Amino acid sequence: MAMKWIKVVLIAILSGFGAPPLVGLFLYQGEPLQPIVCALFTALGLGAGAFASRYISWGWAVGGFAGLLLGLFGPMPLMFVFPDARYEAVLPWLVCSAVVGMLVAGYLTDKVFISRWP
Repeated sequence: MAMKWIKVVLIAILSGFGAPPLVGLFLYQGEPLQPIVCALFTALGLGAGAFASRYISWGWAVGGFAGLLLGLFGPMPLMFVFPDARYEAVLPWLVCSAVVGMLVAGYLTDKVFISRWP
């Protein structure tokens, strides 16, 4: 029972505090978010994360978060190889690799969790 609540809290926090930067990145490019808008998206993210945690397994939660981080920050050293690449030009590719990393790592980690603990 305690693991269920830990998962609810973790996913709610990750989605709640991850929502305002993503909204600012895609909708308000270059402009800071108003505090009320930031608080609104944080609250919506917390609620959505708490609701969605009932349907997300531990494998998808752990693997998806690890894949998201690896996909987002993994390709960044390539910017040192290609010095003419600006961060703004590479950002869409970083977001795409983060989504692919989240899906692949979440799926594979969920398979490992299911095979080990049925």
